[in-house]
Amino acid sequence: MKKRIVDSTRYQTYFNCPTERRWFTEYKGRGITLSSTNVDMLYGLAVHNGCEMMAVGHSFVDAWNESVLILAQIPSDMRTPDGHWVGDEYQALLYGHLRIYEEYILPKIKSEYKIIGVEQEIVIPLTKDLSYCTRVDIILQEKNGGLYFVPNYKTSSYMNDLLLNSKYSTQLMMEAEAARHALKTNITGSIVIGFDKGQKRGVSDTEAKAGKVGKRLMSPFVYCYMKGDDPWLENNQVSVDYKYGWSRVPIWSTFSYEDWWDKVPERIKLGSYSILPPIYHDPEFVEDIKKQIISVEERIANDPTFLLPMNLHNCTQHAGYMHHNCPYIPLCHDREFPEDLIGGMYKWREINHPHEDDLVAHPEYEEE
Repeated sequence: MKKRIVDSTRYQTYFNCPTERRWFTEYKGRGITLSSTNVDMLYGLAVHNGCEMMAVGHSFVDAWNESVLILAQIPSDMRTPDGHWVGDEYQALLYGHLRIYEEYILPKIKSEYKIIGVEQEIVIPLTKDLSYCTRVDIILQEKNGGLYFVPNYKTSSYMNDLLLNSKYSTQLMMEAEAARHALKTNITGSIVIGFDKGQKRGVSDTEAKAGKVGKRLMSPFVYCYMKGDDPWLENNQVSVDYKYGWSRVPIWSTFSYEDWWDKVPERIKLGSYSILPPIYHDPEFVEDIKKQIISVEERIANDPTFLLPMNLHNCTQHAGYMHHNCPYIPLCHDREFPEDLIGGMYKWREINHPHEDDLVAHPEYEEE
């Protein structure tokens, strides 16, 4: 087998659908992805970056200034139903979540754990030809007990499902395994810190008849409600909760981020995040997972053009989410030729890990 790497995304994609995995990472040695911007992925990166910076000692201002630059990648033509740039929604949300981390989450972490900075890409050799890549930014050690944990930051619109989705996560298990390699000591498990993004809601019937399209990010850090049209309102005429007859207003159009932060009630702030109980990983089970990863990757390496089995449920329930279509439907069902769509619907997959070019044979694709 030629030298290969695997990561949590590659492995999970295989279980979504082996054919999706083929298009995503194996096609012509590189794989192809949608050209459109994944805004939620960018937002997750921005939150993760800001939290990690503050955890290792950077100020909120520095963390905010660097993290908000990630959201600048959101295309300017991505608009809400009201014509606002989608990036404005996510920047407002980011400010709220990073302030939550600074004022509520980080003090709690520091009171219970010692923060050990790692900040490195870690390569775990699985076989002589196969390596698992992941990144560990910080590790937490209990002040009472001395156990080690790896924190993981999650942004979600479905906070009630966070524990269930995290408890048996290959990503979390392998991050803990990577931390064990970095520290040369046992890592007990993971601590998931979740941020509530709020629901994305489409336009009402009335708005649709008026020609409006798109969705809004309904979070109290993004929109508020006001009585009347006068922007110079008293505190009792603005609310984070919907009130009949009041107008929905984007907070950045009337307030500074900090002014709005001061107006958001404590109950909203406390309800905007969750620190899950520690998730403990069984070392023997992690070893079993590593064997499964090796088995899957050897199969792919021995037959890189495989098409079957194709998981047809994944076509319209992508990654388990109802009404989410797989990005590769045109290739599987419409028989489109991938390279005809490069530069349009698709682009060549970008490298995710610094070691990818060293551990993977040179891709057979040609950049446009």
